[in-house]
Amino acid sequence: MKANQSVLGATGHVESASLNLFYNFPLQDKIAVYAIGGAGWYQRSVEARRELLVKGAVCQPAWELCGITCTNGLLSTDRILSSNTVSGGGYNFGGGFTYRLNRKDKIYVEGRYHHANTSDKRTSVFPVTMGLRW
Repeated sequence: MKANQSVLGATGHVESASLNLFYNFPLQDKIAVYAIGGAGWYQRSVEARRELLVKGAVCQPAWELCGITCTNGLLSTDRILSSNTVSGGGYNFGGGFTYRLNRKDKIYVEGRYHHANTSDKRTSVFPVTMGLRW
């Protein structure tokens, strides 16, 4: 586990393209549960745009030329300080349930574990999604 690195404005995202198998288990006329799983390609990107550099610094006008601002002794920049993108193959599995609203529309809730063997370290996420299928 890593401690907070005081990086403000850091962003990250995972994109994937996968081929999945889907198996539906009807429970009642309107309610069903399902299992889903498969394999695919994952790409993880992270970027730090603004970092807390020095607390209690003495502000210098020359720093503005480098894109660094100083406010009340805090130095920061909106430039990209660091970025990294890695890719790798992986798998996913999970399940969910649906509630049929009418003949074709359903509300669903799904949880799915994703794991990818990216080059720098493993990437694992467990998103929970909900929405409408039609």
